[in-house]
Parts: sequence; C-alpha cells; structure tokens
Amino acid sequence: MELARDGVLLRVFAGEADREGGQSLYRAVIQAALNAGLAGATALRGPLSYGSRQLNFEFNVDAPGNLPMVVEIIDSADKIEAFLPQLDSMIGSGLVTLEMVRMARLGRQTGGALEFSLGNEAPSATSPGRLKEEAQMEVPHEAVLLRIFTGNDDRHGVEEPLYLAIVMKAREMHLAGATVLKGPLGFGHSRQLHKGRLLATDDRPVIIEICDAVEKINAFLPVLDGMMESGLVTIEKARVIQYGRERTSYLERLKQSMREQFHLGPTTGKRSGPVRP
Repeated sequence: MELARDGVLLRVFAGEADREGGQSLYRAVIQAALNAGLAGATALRGPLSYGSRQLNFEFNVDAPGNLPMVVEIIDSADKIEAFLPQLDSMIGSGLVTLEMVRMARLGRQTGGALEFSLGNEAPSATSPGRLKEEAQMEVPHEAVLLRIFTGNDDRHGVEEPLYLAIVMKAREMHLAGATVLKGPLGFGHSRQLHKGRLLATDDRPVIIEICDAVEKINAFLPVLDGMMESGLVTIEKARVIQYGRERTSYLERLKQSMREQFHLGPTTGKRSGPVRP
C-alpha cells in the first residue's frame, strides 16, 4: 500500500430524473469528472429519499423514476476546488458536501509502506491475534470510517467475490460491522467507466464501509492489503451515536394487547377494574 495522503470526498446529491445536456445528471457529472482528470467517481442509487418536502421512493406513483442518486468523487483538495465551478454550472439546484479524508491505493500491486493513519492522533495498531480475543462487537463513540472501493467482478481466489471475502474477514476479526453498497456507474485508476453490461462481466462499482475504533481498523489494513490486487481506500473520523430501545417479542406484545383489551391484571389473569357491589 502506498503512503496515505490528504484528500477530499465530494458528494453530489441528485435524483435519477435530473438531466444535464441530454443525459442523466449523475452520468454527466461522472463524465465531467473523468474528463477533468479526477482520481475517481462512483454513483450510488438509493431506494428512498426526500428533499424539498417531496418523498421519492420506488413505488411512488406521483414521482416515478426519481430515486435518489449520490455521486462520490475523491481527489486532492486543489483538484476538487478546481472542479467545483464546472459542477456549479451543471446543477440547477442541489446539495453538495465536502469531507476531509485520508486516501491511498491499497493492494499487492501497489507496494510501499503500510502506513495509513489520521495523523498523530491515531494510536498504534493492535495485533490481529489480540482482536480475536475480543468477541464483543461494539463501536466506540470516537471511531473511524474505512471505505474500500472495488468492483462487482473482483475476485478473492478463484470464485469468491472480493467484497464478500472482505466482509467475512472483517467479521472474523470482530470488527463492529460492514456494509456493501453497489452503484450503477463509476471510474477509477484505470480511467475506464465501469457499468453493468448485458453480454459481458458486471464490473459496476462496489463500496464496502466499515466503522470501528482506530486501532482495530489499523490492524485490519495489513490483512486487507494482502487480499486486494489494487484499489482505493479512504479513512475519515466518525462520531458514532448508538440509539434505539429494547423491543419486546411479538408474543409479549400480543399478551399485553389482550390484557389491555379484556382488562386483565398483569399476572393473575383475573379481570381488573372496579368491584361491583
């Protein structure tokens, strides 16, 4: 893996129905990023969104064909800044976000030192052997988000999809969780547009997101480096907010509903309420 460097993650939020120059806006943005020589771009499609109070989802008959699209572009700050005026001319109205990340190319073909941290604040890596003893998968409040950019047809070994192998290895090493996102269009180091093809391999972009403590992510990186041929990885600080509530089982909720309906006591099974003379 090459030495990590500072970068910027640019996200463009749009809809499938948004157009620019006779084509979908997300395709136009990715083509413009490719022509501008940016390092890489990926389009991701979502099943549900809302903006400007309009709810968009797959079965909404009032707004069909306008599912949310997010275009992610990663490069150095100066290249992203130079691209913003062109992006501004393409978008009528929309949300764009910028995030600072650390980025590097990782894999057996890249060589170089295994150094990937958020700077002086990052603690030293924990050995994989120690991680196997920690069976509890809990994300600390101060964590990092690791994002791995690969393709749908990338393989680990002969048959196993690379993204599946990465997720299973993360689970084996007791990382808190992993999410796989697939997109319809993207490009990377090869400068070739990756998309679904009817009569060829499906090389659409895939992103794996893993969030955990810095030391666990650092311990996972050398393992990841040995699994990949070459691919872009980014890492950024994350603040984890755990929320939710304990939910009773369906049977308990059914019993509670019956007790309320028939005015039964919580344990006796006898009717409760005022005693008649």
